[in-house]
Amino acid sequence: MAYSFEIADLANTVLADITGIAMEKRLAPRLNRAGQVTFKTPLYGTTPTGVDVSSILLPDAGDGYPTLCTGNRRLIVKKSGTPVMNTYIWTVERAGGPNDAYADVACFDPMIRWQTRWAQDADGSIVDGVVDLLSDPDFGKPILDLPAGAVSDDALPVSGGDLIQQMIENTIANNGPLGLTTSGGTFDTTIPPAADVSFALTDWPTKVGDLTALLFAAGVVDVVLAPTSAAGEPMAVLSAVNQAGSDLTATVSFDWQAGAFNASHARHVESMDEFANVIRYFLGPRVRPNRWRGSIDATTSGITTDPTASRSVYGDYVDFPIYDSRGTENTVRKIYMRLFDSELAYRMVPRTTIGITPQAGVAPEPFTDYNLGDLVNCNIGSNLGLELVDAAIRVFGIDITITDEGVERVGELLLMQDA
Repeated sequence: MAYSFEIADLANTVLADITGIAMEKRLAPRLNRAGQVTFKTPLYGTTPTGVDVSSILLPDAGDGYPTLCTGNRRLIVKKSGTPVMNTYIWTVERAGGPNDAYADVACFDPMIRWQTRWAQDADGSIVDGVVDLLSDPDFGKPILDLPAGAVSDDALPVSGGDLIQQMIENTIANNGPLGLTTSGGTFDTTIPPAADVSFALTDWPTKVGDLTALLFAAGVVDVVLAPTSAAGEPMAVLSAVNQAGSDLTATVSFDWQAGAFNASHARHVESMDEFANVIRYFLGPRVRPNRWRGSIDATTSGITTDPTASRSVYGDYVDFPIYDSRGTENTVRKIYMRLFDSELAYRMVPRTTIGITPQAGVAPEPFTDYNLGDLVNCNIGSNLGLELVDAAIRVFGIDITITDEGVERVGELLLMQDA
C-alpha cells in the first residue's frame, strides 16, 4: 500500500507533496494519547530522481511563511489515498554541515493541544466559584456550568463521552478552532452502560488534557480520531466512546512460531516492578500532619476488586499513594474509587506486556485490517518458553516506518492482554 506525505495549511490546502524527499518516515498512532509522525528531509540539492528540493520547500509558500514551518502547517499522511493521520508540524530542527543541510521534523495530532485548553462551560467559565452575596441571592452556587445543568444539579449524571463532547465544543466555540470537529462523531451518553462521571466535575480549574487523562486512567472512556483531509479547518472527526475498537479476534491474528506464522518477532515481558496488592489511597485535604480527609482501600464500600488470592500467592506488597495536590480530592472520591479498582486489578498480578512484530507482506495491515483499540488474536509457540494460545490482545500503539521506496514496515505492536 502506497503512502503519501503532504504539507498543507490550516485549511487542509496542500502546499507541497514531500513523499519523494522525506526520509526516515515514522508513524506512531496511540490510543488516548497524541499520535506522532516524524521524518527527515534535505533542505537543498536534488533527489536521486532529479527533483530539486528547493522547488518543493519554498522559502515563501505564498502566505509569508515557508512551506516547512511550525504552528500553521499540517502534515497529512495518506495510505492509498485515504488519510490515516493529519498532524500539526510541531518541531522543525534544521542543521547544516559542510556539504548538506537537513531538517528533522516532529508532528502531532490535535490531541497535543488539549493541554493548552481549559475545561469550560458554554459561557467560558473555567472555575467553580461563588458570586457576590450582596449582588446575587444565589451566593454559594458554582459559576461553572459543566456539564450543562450542573449549576442546578451538581450531581447531574454525565458520561465520559458526553463530558468530552461538551468540553471540546465549548472550547472551540469560546477559543477558536482546535483541529477537531464533533460533527459526525459518536458519543456514548447513555448511563448505563456508560459510567456516570458526575463525581469528577468539582475540581476546577483544570485543563482538558488533565481531566481526560483522569477519565482514561479510570477506564470510563476512549477517544477516537478519524483523520480527514477535506477542505476546511478540521483535521479529524472526534468520537468519545465507552471502549474504542472492535473484536477482530475471529479475523485478525498475529502468530509467532504457531498458527499463520505471520510474526517475525515476539516479546513477552512479565514484571513485578509495579506490583502491589495492599494499596490505600489518601485523599486531600490534609487536616493534620498525619491525617487526610478521606482514604480508600480494598475494604471500602463500593470497591469490587479483591486482592485476597494475590496476597495468598505472593505475600503482601504495600503501597500508600497520596493524592493531595489540590486539596479537594476527597470531594471527588468516586472517581478515585474507580481509579483504585483499576489500579489494584492491574497491580495485584505481575504486569504482562506482549510485543509482536508483524512479518512484512504476510501479516494483516494497520489501518485497513486493524486499528487502535481493536481486540486481535495472538498465538505464541512454545519455543519462547511459554505457550500463548488464542489470546485476545488489545492494540494500544502501532509503530510504522515507511522506507524511501515507499514500502510499509510495521514495527512492534504495543499489545496488552490484561487491559
